[in-house]
Amino acid sequence: RVRGAAGAVCHAAPTPPPPPAPPMILQSPEMVSLSRGNTARLVCNSSGEPAPTLRWLKDGEPVQPNGRVKTPSPGVLLINQLGVADAGYYQCISTNDLGTACATTRLSVIVREGLPSAPRLRSASPQSSTAVLLIWERPEHNSDQIIGFSVHYQQAGEQQLSLQGAACSCRIPKLLGILFI
Repeated sequence: RVRGAAGAVCHAAPTPPPPPAPPMILQSPEMVSLSRGNTARLVCNSSGEPAPTLRWLKDGEPVQPNGRVKTPSPGVLLINQLGVADAGYYQCISTNDLGTACATTRLSVIVREGLPSAPRLRSASPQSSTAVLLIWERPEHNSDQIIGFSVHYQQAGEQQLSLQGAACSCRIPKLLGILFI
């Protein structure tokens, strides 16, 4: 009930539910071409009633999330540490009781001959409430050409800092706090 300016009582009618609708792709994933070792982010948004579910296929097969491949939210596919095997055609499939809609994109992975690949088996371990230890293994490809590693980080409200060296680990002290995502 809503009381008007003159004291009259009005009854608000309930909002009717949206009419049923098959899925429709609102945002198709864009074609991506990235170098090996980078992170690909594919985004696909859809609508429909009832709300559709989204899933991803790669070259016609379901994408299986793992340590490198994640779906942090519906319609978002993240692929970390891209490798040649990640290249292919990706489909976003949106489905509800009234139908299916899909969108396709291509992911290309650029491999530059002679360049090292990204470090492997990276890990971060808290050492205290203000320090973290980063550890990694040398890259799988062309690691003999590496003369050192550089770790860049930024503390809240400060300039970006970096640590450099030939070791496969480093300790970052004096952090305001550690947040692992």
